[in-house]
Amino acid sequence: MLPTTTTRTSSLRVLAVYGSGFAIVYGYVNTFALWRAFGQAFGEGLRDALPWIMVAIIVLGLAGFLVWQRAGAKISWRLLAIAVLAAVIGLSITDPAFPAKRIHVPQYFMLAIVVWFALPGRMRTPMTPVFVLVAVALYGVHDEFMQGFHPNRTFGLRDMAVNLCGATSGTFALLAFATDPGRRVTKPGQEAFPVTAMFAMLAAVSGVMLLAWAATGYRNDLVPYWVVLPCLAGAFWLALLLEQVSEPGDRLSLCGIVAICCVFLVYPVLANVPHLDFA
Repeated sequence: MLPTTTTRTSSLRVLAVYGSGFAIVYGYVNTFALWRAFGQAFGEGLRDALPWIMVAIIVLGLAGFLVWQRAGAKISWRLLAIAVLAAVIGLSITDPAFPAKRIHVPQYFMLAIVVWFALPGRMRTPMTPVFVLVAVALYGVHDEFMQGFHPNRTFGLRDMAVNLCGATSGTFALLAFATDPGRRVTKPGQEAFPVTAMFAMLAAVSGVMLLAWAATGYRNDLVPYWVVLPCLAGAFWLALLLEQVSEPGDRLSLCGIVAICCVFLVYPVLANVPHLDFA
């Protein structure tokens, strides 16, 4: 049987999401090499302005795409102002000694877009922006922790905050251009998102924040296992409550957040196992 139009569209969406994700990861791990090459080719002045230029280009490109997709849709200037403010804060709080870190703002802006469109439109709910922001912010913490395993690198709360600003900017920009007052977002009779699941997600996120704060005290040292327990406890609680979530899109998003939280266990394991004495 020939594939239907819906099947082909879904396949193209999956291909686009995975391709975009691969491109972003490649850019992340080669940021400094690309940064140096750009500076050598075009000069340090244009290089240092590149993150600001990239944010502007992404916003304009996203605006054009969404307005084209939704003819007559209105732009929420209030939400767009929040997106711009978050980007400006992220670009301003980076360490002046390492201007290349500003590139994290457009990177996480783009990552928010990829995560948003990874969920089909028919499965999005009023909670989707919250899940996108949480997932991308958690990825930002992972990004910094992974750097800590490099002998010449470390991680810091400031860099995590920069990543959060990029994620916030991207999420609110999507909300600003995707706003359509003439369309109902919620369905008639749709059940409210369970409060217990919301508290469980907040517990998992709080656990990640505690992990990040505690781990800064163990730079260049072994990270103990106990620092990851609050995050895992919150993720376990959230996993137990998934059946209470009625919307399939919300359940799928929360499953992703649970998985992202569980991966934090790898950092104390990788830090401690090489130092175990198996003799």
